[in-house]
Amino acid sequence: MASLRAVRAISAETKRSVLERLVACGALLLVGFFGLVSYGQFQRDARAGAFGDALNYIAMSEQTFAPVDAPFSYRLLTPWLVRHASALTGLAPDTVWLALTFAATTAALFVVYEWIRGPLRVSPSVSLFATLLLSVTFYYTSYSYGNFWLVDPLTHLACALALYLAFRGRLVLFALVIAVGFLNKEAVLLMAPLYPLVAWARTGRLRDRDVLAGAGAVAALVVAYLGFRAWASSRIGPHGTHLDGDVVALAREVLGARAGQEHLAVFGVFGFLWVVFAYGLHQQYLRAGVRSELLLASGYVFAICAASRLQATDTERVFVMLAPLVVGVAATVFDTWRGEARSLWLGVLGVVYAALNFSWVTGQTAVLVSLGTVVGFAYLVQRQSARSDDTVEADGTDETAGTDDRAATPARTAGASLVRGPRAAESLVPQA
Repeated sequence: MASLRAVRAISAETKRSVLERLVACGALLLVGFFGLVSYGQFQRDARAGAFGDALNYIAMSEQTFAPVDAPFSYRLLTPWLVRHASALTGLAPDTVWLALTFAATTAALFVVYEWIRGPLRVSPSVSLFATLLLSVTFYYTSYSYGNFWLVDPLTHLACALALYLAFRGRLVLFALVIAVGFLNKEAVLLMAPLYPLVAWARTGRLRDRDVLAGAGAVAALVVAYLGFRAWASSRIGPHGTHLDGDVVALAREVLGARAGQEHLAVFGVFGFLWVVFAYGLHQQYLRAGVRSELLLASGYVFAICAASRLQATDTERVFVMLAPLVVGVAATVFDTWRGEARSLWLGVLGVVYAALNFSWVTGQTAVLVSLGTVVGFAYLVQRQSARSDDTVEADGTDETAGTDDRAATPARTAGASLVRGPRAAESLVPQA
């Protein structure tokens, strides 16, 4: 009888989990559809408006090994897929470009949802809310719909998968994703050290098997990428490079391209979520010190973005690589909020974030709205802190104590940085 009840409980939990994922998938598809309709270019002559990097990728979708400037010439995967999918289906190349952009972007969003819900152990409702924030982040989704001749969507998907697999400890799949990903863009290769970093955070030992295996995988991937570059160069033939042999000169040129605007450009990528992100990382440090998985991963990817900015003028497209970590850390903050007004406050933050990314407010008004939201967030943090202190004084226990914290205790003891244990009974509808 007891075993029968256990089977029924597992079955009910499985049904709940499947339903929550279906709701999440439906919500992401719905938001993505409206984003595609709002920003996508469906005109027959849309390609005439292509500019910058897109021109190189369009040429490569017509001739895979087109002699365009490096490093664009080595970003083969997306143009190759477009060319062959168009040939197989008979669809126009631009239709395939747009379809691939939408599919890869939606897949990346769902992977981030699974990462937040799974390894980060955030409730399904808050996981979906955070992923919806990502789905309206302009340079992660809408920009790609409007300028869909880019390799960015598949790069975002590869990076999201790498993040998920690193936190799951799946080295073979992680290495495979990196290997396929660097065929699309070399930036994916820079995610390779994430695995040994997260493994070290989990174990605290540099000689741990997972850390050493991860380091070995990094070395193998670097060798594989160099081999790929040599092979691709032989197929492409003589071609130019945007470096012109002088990395320092290029860095000086790109850093001077937006004089006096860089700070605002970086802030504009995520707006007030930068503040939530910083606060969440501070909380991670207080819980686990420098061995916080989220703290290490965020610091490393931020360093990648800062270094990449030395060779690229598109500040926003560079720093949006950090987007999954920004919303993931924000989710760990939002998931600690309690009280009847939680749903209301999250709704307000969501609407304001959407308004900023959809340009419903622009210019100085947008800056003022962002700053006002930062003040509001500070008030909410203070309010939640006061609520927690009152609870401790009243009964000697923290209001979040119980199943969640007890489940998280072994993980903290082992050095993990996760905020809490799994919350099996949490529904997709935020509870008071």
